[in-house]
Amino acid sequence: MGQSLCQDISDSHCRHSVSLSWKMYSPANRFVNVRLSIPRFLSAVSPASGHLKMYPKFSIQEPIRVPGVKAGRYYTVMKGEMMFFSIRSGHRVMTLLATPLILAGCVSATQAQPAYSNAVSTDSGATYADLVDLADSAELVIRARIMDQITVKPERSPGLAPGHVRLYIEAQTEALLAGPSAQGASFVYLVDLPLTSKGKAPKLKKQSVILFADSVPDRPGELRLVAPDAQLPASPELEARLRPILEELASPDAPVKITGVREVMSIDGNLAGESETQMFLDTANDEPVSLSVVRRPGQPPRWGVSWSEIVDQSAQPPAHDTIAWYRLACSLPRQLPDTAFVQSGTAKRYRAEVDYSLILQDLGECTRKHDWAPKSRQK
Repeated sequence: MGQSLCQDISDSHCRHSVSLSWKMYSPANRFVNVRLSIPRFLSAVSPASGHLKMYPKFSIQEPIRVPGVKAGRYYTVMKGEMMFFSIRSGHRVMTLLATPLILAGCVSATQAQPAYSNAVSTDSGATYADLVDLADSAELVIRARIMDQITVKPERSPGLAPGHVRLYIEAQTEALLAGPSAQGASFVYLVDLPLTSKGKAPKLKKQSVILFADSVPDRPGELRLVAPDAQLPASPELEARLRPILEELASPDAPVKITGVREVMSIDGNLAGESETQMFLDTANDEPVSLSVVRRPGQPPRWGVSWSEIVDQSAQPPAHDTIAWYRLACSLPRQLPDTAFVQSGTAKRYRAEVDYSLILQDLGECTRKHDWAPKSRQK
């Protein structure tokens, strides 16, 4: 069966099905106790604490019966120690919040890999900057499975680009990569996608996708993509690229957004050929950020960035493909604004411009393949 995830449980208790007792809470404030057996369920329990550990990358689909509800299907989204059940009865859907009470059994580690429904693993050629553009703008980043799609008529699709089609999508959450944990199991949204080579709408049913979206106020169960096409085919490679981005953005000390260059000055040193240029940047929340370029005789110029009030000559440039690099490479203007110079000397101004060009050259291009950047920041 492979190495078991239930390392603290005897092998005799590990099997391919799990018996659970659930207490389900419905929007109508009714509790329903249900006992069911779920095949191929990924979970583990600690005998010492009796606490259930849920693995959030799996969704399960099995027929069940609930008292007072017609037979239907449920879909689960595992997050922490809770699950969301959507029980369908005809065209009606009731979402239940379930808390596990009893667990017995487990599955092998060979089943512990996330399931992706796409025939081809691709991320649409999105660059690092493309992914940050989306992730930085989105309240929610979700891996979802498309359950159904409806083509919206062109006359009801204002702003639709030529050669594209607008689709109304019904989806189920497979994994919440970023955002509030209260995201429900099922939701709907609109997406604009290119037509196929035959001029048809692409067939997305049962495909797994990564969505970058915001919740819609007062409209639960509906999401709004941060861009008309802010949907990418899900793949392990794409998630591996996304997770470091999401972790950096969620960090309390994440680099702030750069909005411009406020002040520039270049100061001579004590020795001939020695100088230091300082550039103070404008930020979205007025937090201090500065750039410095130090020149010393016989040494190559050295520059760095400080994300605090301290202007330190030992500051270093950011590593490429990090949020700090993105903030600078994708936000700094191509030239220093005239209003930023606080000195009138021509030589010092020229040196500051050369130093700024050095910084831009070292940062490199902010390459984008999609039009996902906020227009106010796109350079």
